[in-house]
Amino acid sequence: MSESTELDCQIGKRLEQRRAILGIDQAELAVAASISIDQLRRFEAGSERPSAKTLLRLCQLLDVKLGELLRDLAGRSMICDRSDGAVVIDFSTRRPRP
Repeated sequence: MSESTELDCQIGKRLEQRRAILGIDQAELAVAASISIDQLRRFEAGSERPSAKTLLRLCQLLDVKLGELLRDLAGRSMICDRSDGAVVIDFSTRRPRP
């Protein structure tokens, strides 16, 4: 498992908030996403990072676009959802290495 970051915590918080808005409990979401309740708890706490596949599945189940979930986490969004369902990452916002 990789080290938890502030970004992981923010993503986890957004997942938890969206789940609460929809009135879905952790057990229900975990079963639908084919993950354990403990794993979902760790994702929401930011102590474990979901794989891209799992994150996309959670977004589908929570009826939220990935770009919307990640919007403004690193200043301005580097991710946008296209109308055809594709996700585009804008690398032009990356800062040059020192």
